[in-house]
Amino acid sequence: MLKPNAGDHTSVRPRTLTSLGLAALVLARAALAQEPPPPQKPSPEHQVLAADQGTWDATIKTYLRGPDAEPAVSTGTEVNEVLPGGFWVLSKFEADFGGTKLLGRGQYGYDPVKRL
Repeated sequence: MLKPNAGDHTSVRPRTLTSLGLAALVLARAALAQEPPPPQKPSPEHQVLAADQGTWDATIKTYLRGPDAEPAVSTGTEVNEVLPGGFWVLSKFEADFGGTKLLGRGQYGYDPVKRL
């Protein structure tokens, strides 16, 4: 049987790794036990977007024959809904564009970090 000599640190290494593992476990449990941060609230900019909530009628004028010609007129409807939490607006647009059904979808929000 081999015994480590006084200058050999192999017997210390397992204890060190065990100690480090226990310390990591304690820190991880402490991090999980902390209260989560409170949920964010919509900013004033989000409330500007929320003002578009509702059903909107659209009149679309298209000048296919030039700016001086009579426009082709189409109608449509946009329905905007503020999603739960108040950070996003979901938009659904439907129109009849010269006999062709036009469908559009959009989702709008505000990024307070980028400020757009």
